[in-house]
Amino acid sequence: MSIERLRKENLIDYAAGVRRFCGNNVMYEEFLIKFSQDASFGQAAERIAAKDYEGAFPFIHNLTGLVGNLSMDGLYGYCLNYIGDYREGKIKHLDDYFNAIKIEHAKVIKALHAK
Repeated sequence: MSIERLRKENLIDYAAGVRRFCGNNVMYEEFLIKFSQDASFGQAAERIAAKDYEGAFPFIHNLTGLVGNLSMDGLYGYCLNYIGDYREGKIKHLDDYFNAIKIEHAKVIKALHAK
């Protein structure tokens, strides 16, 4: 995992993440590593591909909480856009929002697997 890459590409706010973990940077980094194992993104992607926005919602919601706690601010913002419009019944831009989530998620995963 490349913490430096995650920071340099503004994929995480490291200081905020460590604060969320009560100053325990080791624990924060362990949870960052585990992020790539979370199935929420894949489950959401399957449902979005089928235009099942209702079915995707709980997985996007779960992803939002996870990335928020990990201080992945960019990904968090894209997830909030999706959730906000979905809750208001505005589905017009949900595919666009999910595409942004997918791009940012891929950047995070790539940085997590970098050496």
